[in-house]
Amino acid sequence: QNVHHHLRETFTKAVIKRLPPTNTPLAVFLSGGLDSSLVAAIATQYRQDCIYFTLGHKASPDREKVDQLIKELNLRHWHCIDLPAPEQLPQDRKSVV
Repeated sequence: QNVHHHLRETFTKAVIKRLPPTNTPLAVFLSGGLDSSLVAAIATQYRQDCIYFTLGHKASPDREKVDQLIKELNLRHWHCIDLPAPEQLPQDRKSVV
């Protein structure tokens, strides 16, 4: 219990310390992993204007986790930047290079 409380307090303080002033825009990258989920959970408590971004394609398991997090935390400002499916990458690379 004591270790859990200390870890939570330390992590929360670390996130708060890195939040910019309220007159400065704030964005958080959501990957669907534990670390970005925890940062989002803390940031949304202190900054309702925070913008969240996710990179990935709709069929990704990480995207499913991000969708769950958005609902759970009631994140209002979220944007997904769709990436091509892995099988599309060789063709895309040829068109760019």
